[in-house]
Amino acid sequence: CALPISSGNVIFITTQATNIPVGTELLTLDGNLYRTTIARDAILQQFSISSLRRTNGYVIANIPNQNLANGITITITGSSDTSLNGSYPIEIVDKDTVKYKNSGVDTSLISGSIIGSYLGASLEVIALNPTENANKDYNASIDLSAELNFVDSTHITFNGIAGGSNVETIESLNKRTQEFLRNPQNKGNR
Repeated sequence: CALPISSGNVIFITTQATNIPVGTELLTLDGNLYRTTIARDAILQQFSISSLRRTNGYVIANIPNQNLANGITITITGSSDTSLNGSYPIEIVDKDTVKYKNSGVDTSLISGSIIGSYLGASLEVIALNPTENANKDYNASIDLSAELNFVDSTHITFNGIAGGSNVETIESLNKRTQEFLRNPQNKGNR
């Protein structure tokens, strides 16, 4: 029986178009190792932004079902309020919303043909160690284990890396089995 392996997506931010090879290894601060499952070209990634609104020094961007990552810099174009356009590092709010710092007068909701973009690629990764500890949320740090030309940074996406579980030890299995035999759930008909 194969153990469940943690998997998810990592965004590779690049300084120019390049190829991210299959088998590229990444490492988290706690020592978990991950590997890309496919090769992919890092190119200009574009996505639609449903609306923008500036409030209290932040622009709130509605991007339905986004799977972006904290800390990546995205470029905003197409806003009728040009002060909202530009390149900004983002913070994830929820599955449909990101925000970025932008001072100025609060605005009402702005919609239209607003586009977000970044130079890079999103690739699936799998953990090399099948443990629950390999599951990571989008706030966890992940880095290349070796330098890769033109890759500036790597980030776990909003959906995280998930699905791994711990292996049950023989001692734990024996204890659980003995407890069940002493106290069966269904003692039979009487």
